[in-house]
Amino acid sequence: MSTLERTAPVTKAIQQWRGGLAGYSPNAIAHHITARLVLDRTIVTSPSGLRLASQIVFEHGDRRELLAFRFADTHLHVLLGGLRRAAGIFARSVEGALRKRLGIPIAFEGARIRPIETMRHLSNGFRYVFRQEDHHGTSFDPTHDGSNLPELLGMRIRNSGLAFRVRAAVPRLTRATLLEWLGTSVIDDLDAPMDITLVSEASAAAFGIDSLSGLSRAHSSARRAAVHVVDKLAPGHNASTLLWLPDRSVTRYRVEEAPATDLRAVERQLRLRTFLRDRAASGGI
Repeated sequence: MSTLERTAPVTKAIQQWRGGLAGYSPNAIAHHITARLVLDRTIVTSPSGLRLASQIVFEHGDRRELLAFRFADTHLHVLLGGLRRAAGIFARSVEGALRKRLGIPIAFEGARIRPIETMRHLSNGFRYVFRQEDHHGTSFDPTHDGSNLPELLGMRIRNSGLAFRVRAAVPRLTRATLLEWLGTSVIDDLDAPMDITLVSEASAAAFGIDSLSGLSRAHSSARRAAVHVVDKLAPGHNASTLLWLPDRSVTRYRVEEAPATDLRAVERQLRLRTFLRDRAASGGI
């Protein structure tokens, strides 16, 4: 371990002590938080890791007026409503949780917290957070597993007050704009192709989990939705084989009702993943 890595926690503490309420503004309507690992190390890259990281951000941010976030390999951008003090508490808690649950061995730099004072600034902040491709010149996470755009587009199921908060904060924000930030409107195209072989990944993504294998309520809901989507889109397929589920589980999920919102989320994820795979296969980016 380098000297910089060993001294990073102390350096961060000094930065926080010196900074106090750096970035405080009495006119702030929200705050833009940037969290970055020392030495610009990567936070997380895998789809499953990004989903876990997103869950961590929600766990710590939903009760603190979370509005938007996105991971961009070496750093995290977050828009948070409320007071500067709450933004600081959120930054410290989410950084600690990310390190612990993702197994990150090095520290974060002191979070940069900037006040947002106008509606125009806030609207531009949403675009900045969700369109990281425009700033870094790379498509790091085209499925947005590491952002909350899927929740705003009905692509990921989350028991959260997020949509209400965002509508209240930026009432002029439209679905068309959200789709522009996603980079495609294919999720709303009912005639778009859906490759049923991608349904396991699409279902896991729709519930923010790493795979269909698990004991949580989200895992059970994802498996149930996957079975119903397979039966709807490819009734001739063997759902047990396709989803790696026991026959008895498939039979049970078939008789259970799957909420329409769950099925729409899975199908939207399936359209997106089919589109991105086909684009990559054709040489696009």
